[in-house]
Amino acid sequence: MRSAICAPALLAVAGALYGQQIISAKSGLLNHIEGNALLNGYQIMVRPGEFPQMNEGDALRTEKGHQEVLLGPGVFLRLGENSAFRLVSALLTDTRVDFEKGSAVIECASLPQHAHLTFTFKKATVSILKDGVYRLDSDPVELQVHAGEARVLQGGQTQTVGKGRLLVLDGVSVPGKFDNQTGDALYQWAKSRSEYLAAANVSAAQYVHQSGVSYASSSWVWNPPYRAYTFLPPSGSWRSFWGFEYHSPADAVIRASGVDSVEAAQQWRDAVAAASQQTDPCMTLRQ
Repeated sequence: MRSAICAPALLAVAGALYGQQIISAKSGLLNHIEGNALLNGYQIMVRPGEFPQMNEGDALRTEKGHQEVLLGPGVFLRLGENSAFRLVSALLTDTRVDFEKGSAVIECASLPQHAHLTFTFKKATVSILKDGVYRLDSDPVELQVHAGEARVLQGGQTQTVGKGRLLVLDGVSVPGKFDNQTGDALYQWAKSRSEYLAAANVSAAQYVHQSGVSYASSSWVWNPPYRAYTFLPPSGSWRSFWGFEYHSPADAVIRASGVDSVEAAQQWRDAVAAASQQTDPCMTLRQ
């Protein structure tokens, strides 16, 4: 059965003016979908420039392919095949995700000092403490910390897991070492997405700087040519675990780039116009 629902409140449409700051009101924006994904049991059918917004209690499940979900400015959740999670809390200051099965890579580029990012899985609660790259798997049931630091509560005990360590989430294991520089297809895909969005960041930061748009905090900004939201840090630049850099509009690299604002503005207007022509305000769902 097919049904089409018009949901403008759920979609960040590509026709929005480029340079407008997108400071997420809540976590759970689907930034990129490859293959099949189901939202609350319905297959998501999106057109270029459409971005479904999850609500608290919503469940996302993948079949074949990969999905990228924005949990807050600078926090990416990337799912592998046959994976599922439920968004328990969409608050940017207290994002909580119930990981149900499969594999997920979490990249944190700008975790606010007083914000909480928590994943629950079976009887374990994983709190992300620092910027970095993390991985959750249901088979085997474990947490890998490629970079950063996490606190795990299970079996009434709290354990801290640091860079290059993994912890089997069975309630009795202690953190062990693993090779944090290699990985499977999901790891490589997450790395390529990080590289792609870092490339999108440069032109986005250049435009925001040249256009004089007010900018004071971490945010997502729509990049029409890349057809994705990219991350802008609040100041300076941020280098990912994989070595890709995200620049703020005020970063010296961006200010010295010499991009002509008039030419850049026209390029972005053309890109936005082209994207808008392919955008439908309705999201089609198929059960």
